[in-house]
Parts: sequence; C-alpha cells; structure tokens
Amino acid sequence: MKVLKIILIFVAVICGIYVATHWTDIFHGSSAPVENTEYVAVEEKCDEIRAAWNQESDWNRELFRRQKNDLDQDVSLGRYEYADEPETVLNTIREESTNKLCNAILREFHSPSCDDRLVEKNYNGVSVLIEVFKMDNDERLARVRKIKSVYDRITAFVQSPHAIKATYDPESNSWTSFTTLSQNVVNTAASYRNNPVYKEELSKITRFVNGLADSHIRSVVNAQKKDFYESLSDQIIDYFNTLAEQEENITLDNVERFNAALDRYCREASTYTYAEEITKAYLDFKKKYDRLTKEIKPN
Repeated sequence: MKVLKIILIFVAVICGIYVATHWTDIFHGSSAPVENTEYVAVEEKCDEIRAAWNQESDWNRELFRRQKNDLDQDVSLGRYEYADEPETVLNTIREESTNKLCNAILREFHSPSCDDRLVEKNYNGVSVLIEVFKMDNDERLARVRKIKSVYDRITAFVQSPHAIKATYDPESNSWTSFTTLSQNVVNTAASYRNNPVYKEELSKITRFVNGLADSHIRSVVNAQKKDFYESLSDQIIDYFNTLAEQEENITLDNVERFNAALDRYCREASTYTYAEEITKAYLDFKKKYDRLTKEIKPN
C-alpha cells in the first residue's frame, strides 16, 4: 500500500508539472505560430504595374502576360483580402498597357521616320487587348485601328510599282487606254492625300509624302507609256497573225477589225517607232485577204 501511495503521488506530481508547463496549450490552443495569408498590397501592386510600363517605350507582350498571370495566380491563392481588389489591379493592367500601346503607335504615325517594324509590334497588342478585355468599343483602340487601316493601304500603294499593263480584248477589239489607266493611279494618290485620316495622322511620314506626290506619281506612270504601247502592239499583232494561220479567218470583217485597231492605236501611240510594226502587220494581213479574194474571183 505504501508503495502504491508513493507511485500515485509521483504520477500526480508529474501531471501537475505537465499541466503547469502546458497551461496555454491545454486551455487556449497550441502556442505554435500559425501561418497567416500574406495579402497583396493593392496600391503597391498598382504602382509596381505602372512603374513597369513606364520603363517600356513600346507595347511589351511578355510584360503584359506576366502581369496578367501574376494576378491570376494571386487570385487562385486567395491573396486578395477584398473581393473588388483583383478588379482594381486588372483595370490598372488594362489602362497602363492600352495607353502604352496607343501612345507608342501614335508616336510612329506622327513621326517623319515612322518605323514600320514598331508600328507592327505595337499593333500586334491590339488583338491581345481586345481578346483579354473585350475592348472592341474602346475609343483609343478604335482610333488606332482606323489609322492603321489607312496606313496599310497607303503603304501598299507607295510600295507598288504602279504597273500600267496593256490588255487587248479581241472580242471587243478594244483596250483600256494608257491615259485612263495612268489617270486612275494619279487619282488614287490624290484621294490618299485628301483623306482626312492621312491629313490628321499620317501626313508627316516622309515616305508617304514623297510616294504620294503628284509629280512623283506622274513620273512613274509616264515612264511606262512606251512599254505599254509596245506590249499592246505585240498583242494585237499576235492575235491577227494567229487568225491568219487559217485562211477561213482572213475575211473582210477581220481586215476591217484590224484596221480599226490600227487606226486607234496610231492615234494613241503615233509618236513611237514601233507603230510601224503594227502597220506592217496590218498590211500583210490585208495582202493575204486581197490575194485570196483575187484567187476566188470568177473569170
């Protein structure tokens, strides 16, 4: 009994010591530190986004993706304390990236040395912003898209050789004149020079000013006049020579058609020596007709 009492006393003492040393744990929960969620400091995060875009001179797709991915990750980890905070950060990304893109591309549109590579680099961001933020009706992007449409058309025009091609149509025995085709090019250049978007947004670009100049356009097209009529002559000659390969085609109607084509051709291209070639071809065709009609005359 005495031993049992000693054992019980010992256990009681040990229990008392344990309770004394673990009082907080037993009655107030564990004293071990609990890991608290570290919430995003929204104002600092927005300042960080603005600072990053301020360091850029142009649209940066990688920066945009990184900021957007960071936001998505923080949301998935529950790192925003209030429900409206992610929207605040998202709006900052949208505004900063959109303003950077628009300002950068307008900088190029308004520069005499407009760099087409930078125009394309910045414009590539438009589709990204529209896809992510559904910004089809955003006025800033609408302005950029409108200018870019005119920019692309003028770029294609000034880079074009403005080729004036002769096309003889045997069925109608006709062609569109060099004067008409060349005037179309001249008129197109004038329409671009008078385009309101060009006047307001693109008229400082040196290559556009030079490429749309009336004197330049007329010089380019007029230099092609000789080749135009040489090609036209070849086409007419080839057509009637092909007809002449079959005697049944050597008719009065075709002689008159050839003569009509020759008459118009000489009126348009009389200053060029190769008018002699088509004249000779006509006379040869007519001789074949005269010979054939003489051969079939009754005695």
